[in-house]
Amino acid sequence: MRGSGVTLADLWDRLAADEAAQRAAGRRPPGLVNDVRNEVLEACLAAAAQQPGFFRLTVPTGGGKTRSGMAFALRHALAHGLRRVIVAVPFITIAKQTSDTLASAFDSPVPDDVTGELARVFPAAALIQHYTGGLEDDADHRRKLAAENWDAPIVVTSTVQLFESLFSNRPSACRKLHRLARSVIILDEAQSLPPGLIEPILDVLRALVRDYGASVVFSTATQPAFETIRGFGELNAREIVPQHPAHFEALRRVRYTHVSEPLPWDAVAARMLAAPAALAIVNTRKHAAELFDAVREQAPAGSVFHLSTRMVQRHRQEVLDEVRQRLEDGLPCYLVSTSVVEASVDVSFPLVLRALAPLDAIVQAAGRCNRHGELGVEGGELVIFEPVDAAMPPGPYRTGAGIMQGVLASGDDIFALATQFDYSRRFFDNLDKDGPNIQELRRSFDYPQVAKDFAMIEPTASVVVPATDPSGRASEVLALVASRQTTRADMRALQPFMVSLPQREFGRLVTGGVVREFAAGLGEWLGAYGDAGIVV
Repeated sequence: MRGSGVTLADLWDRLAADEAAQRAAGRRPPGLVNDVRNEVLEACLAAAAQQPGFFRLTVPTGGGKTRSGMAFALRHALAHGLRRVIVAVPFITIAKQTSDTLASAFDSPVPDDVTGELARVFPAAALIQHYTGGLEDDADHRRKLAAENWDAPIVVTSTVQLFESLFSNRPSACRKLHRLARSVIILDEAQSLPPGLIEPILDVLRALVRDYGASVVFSTATQPAFETIRGFGELNAREIVPQHPAHFEALRRVRYTHVSEPLPWDAVAARMLAAPAALAIVNTRKHAAELFDAVREQAPAGSVFHLSTRMVQRHRQEVLDEVRQRLEDGLPCYLVSTSVVEASVDVSFPLVLRALAPLDAIVQAAGRCNRHGELGVEGGELVIFEPVDAAMPPGPYRTGAGIMQGVLASGDDIFALATQFDYSRRFFDNLDKDGPNIQELRRSFDYPQVAKDFAMIEPTASVVVPATDPSGRASEVLALVASRQTTRADMRALQPFMVSLPQREFGRLVTGGVVREFAAGLGEWLGAYGDAGIVV
């Protein structure tokens, strides 16, 4: 593999050595959480000998699925002569977190009998990050080629990159697809796959398994009921951790209540402020801004924070760092967020309030409550409420929220795996699972139209907010963009100060004079920027 010189066997040796070192150093003391993590790892190693195909890795929050999933993938690949491991994640924040976790494990000391290149520093080319903000933007030409061709033992990419490449007709996107043959593909947070495209996605995964010798792992705490979808009953995904129901019961950290009567924002704020620290997650940016204002009116100064995708990356990270520090120090801390905080963000509040949403979103919200079990079994509290203004994203999101309303009314335990499976089945039954009619286009060999219509996310453009960069570097780079003198390093320097916007909205803002366009899909924000990000 280009520039790596490291094999899957080498990487397994490193991961095993790191696991042994962690235990020897006492960083895995006996206890409920570590006992579950150890059982998950052992189950992954035992399942690795099974024949290639579809698998489920069902692990509760905090169960160590990133490391254990990689252990399964490496051992499974070695047992069956598979060539690489590809980890696809739904969010860039998770991609960075996953890459850092794996690189840290693989960079650990190795046994004395391992010599040569591997015994020195972990070669960066052994793990390729191919997503916006990853190594695809690296200035080193060889590493860039390796990223574009997925020429490495381990590739961390986004689900958008993976599937839009699989349905593309462009050579630049397709040149890496041969790397998927005889590989282990881990789909992290598999419940996040777009439901309106799930039929073509499952069909192409089935082809990779059946015709190209790949193994596919659906990895999540909330497994979708894919086999209940017509035409996919034979997927026969095998559970890697058969004892997972006991793990979910053992690691149940949260009790929940449902407030069925609609609550105004001042009432939601009052519930938050009744606790020393609380997180509220709502469905729209407008709701987040309104609740943020309501909480700030009543809370101690400096204790209220906001998160949304309208904030630049650096600002979001600064907020999370301060929130974590205040939680650690036991200071009052109240965070209002859109669903951006549900993407495996490592925060732990004693109280979480979640506006009515699809079940998987609510379970993800619960993962930000008593996350590390510090409050004991069911020591955290989740309150599911319905805002007076019931606005929420349309389509599958609204469908899921409607089904969830029925689940709550029935009194079924939302954390029970049987409830989650039944919810998922009903969700798929009430959904158009191939809205753009991709399958028919594929059958008619209309691949240009397939590539055009298969879009997992709405096309976006980026606005740079120079006011958030005290160094002034962002303004300098924008001037270079205007003169067409930028390098890849220049463009990377802009990323912490960018906000992504739908292209349609970007165009309207350019026309309205709030954004100055410097290049196609890139502009400078000229409007106001505050605690909640850009103000439209």
